[in-house]
Amino acid sequence: DLDRVLGREWFDMFGLSVATSDSIVHVASAILRLRQASVNPHIFVMVGGPMASIHADLAQLCGADAMAVEAASGVELATRWVVASRLQA
Repeated sequence: DLDRVLGREWFDMFGLSVATSDSIVHVASAILRLRQASVNPHIFVMVGGPMASIHADLAQLCGADAMAVEAASGVELATRWVVASRLQA
């Protein structure tokens, strides 16, 4: 269960794929729940998947920090964020 893992271990970020428009509300609810469960109060959350190509505001709709349309750009964005956050610590 992801809630328990995030509550026990430190993670810098996590990402979720949004497959359908109907799942946006469920992903938003999951993100809120997972943020609350996380031991990292500043966990970075990304969304992507098929809906990222359709909804330019997907991150906002889901309550995520960022979104990526393709996996490679998502990895690059997440890496930049993690490096920057560690430099600030």
